[in-house]
Amino acid sequence: MKATPRLAISIPDDDLKRIGLRAVSMIRDRTLRGVGADGAPFKPYSTQPFALPLGAITKRAQRALGDDMKIITSKRSGALWAVITGGYAALKDAAYPQYGGVVNLSRTGAMLRALTVIGVNGSGQVTIRIGFAREEEAQKALWNDARGRRILGFTQEERTDLAGAAARVIQIRT
Repeated sequence: MKATPRLAISIPDDDLKRIGLRAVSMIRDRTLRGVGADGAPFKPYSTQPFALPLGAITKRAQRALGDDMKIITSKRSGALWAVITGGYAALKDAAYPQYGGVVNLSRTGAMLRALTVIGVNGSGQVTIRIGFAREEEAQKALWNDARGRRILGFTQEERTDLAGAAARVIQIRT
């Protein structure tokens, strides 16, 4: 039987984890800049009026909302509710003026903090799985995705960067 030359190409799991964390960081940074996985700015937040319990809005945001907020009392429970006439866009601007109106999917930051490398497999197939550590945050991401604000994925520039990172750590053995 004739010996067949063999070639092994691998990326160590530790390097895969580092590449995965780099990918997570890219997604977080891009999202905070208000840019989706397609490279385009996120669709704007809704300007449709909505209601939420008054206690869910900080005093500072209540002051900043001014005429964009009407306080009502629930007839059934007597609880105070706020009707935000300018929609979620007005609430976000009032609560987080530092974002300058940028749609960055980061009200509390919990969703982006939950984004992580959830698995690495270097045996037979090089795979890095990125997802959410908490189901509640994964649901937020799905909700935003359904509204045209996809964060999971990579722009062409990010793909090129990640391919370069992988190329720098690839190991070839004969």
